[in-house]
Amino acid sequence: MENRDDGYQFEKVFQEKYDDSTDAVMLARNLFDLREFKKCAFVVSKYAKNPVYQSAIFMHYYSLFLAGEIRKEEEMYENGILVDISNNLFSIWIEGNSKGSVNPELSLIQMELQNLYNKNQLNELNLYLYGLVLKETMKKDEAKEVFIKVLNTFPCFWSAWVELCKLIEEEDHVIILWRILKLNTM
Repeated sequence: MENRDDGYQFEKVFQEKYDDSTDAVMLARNLFDLREFKKCAFVVSKYAKNPVYQSAIFMHYYSLFLAGEIRKEEEMYENGILVDISNNLFSIWIEGNSKGSVNPELSLIQMELQNLYNKNQLNELNLYLYGLVLKETMKKDEAKEVFIKVLNTFPCFWSAWVELCKLIEEEDHVIILWRILKLNTM
């Protein structure tokens, strides 16, 4: 059945308007697809400080996050920690200095996104990214709160559900689900 109501308007529009950042974001998306994360972050860095350009903020910080994850894996390999997930088997080979590697970009990303979060200037996608950063920095309770906030504003965000489920412990899962469902049903 076809919708013939010409006056119908969708509640949310997921395509941003053409503005100053559009060309930079399009170039950054192409660089992102090529896995040139540092270059991608650099291209949109001019717009990443302004909360008006939410796509540029996401591209900048998510690219930095992924570049840091790649660097973390390289450090693990250099330090003699090799993780093999082939054939659904998880094996770790450790030799030499096996200190834990961390994403070197996390502190910068967390600081910048926290400033925008405190001013309530992040959209759902950037809130999700902030939740990922909090989870990676072992701030699990804060990450839960951010993922719940994302799901209350955009309940169909599957990745936020997955990340929240990874953080839920036995005793608090009912309370968390109640808080989400309570706000979405009222």
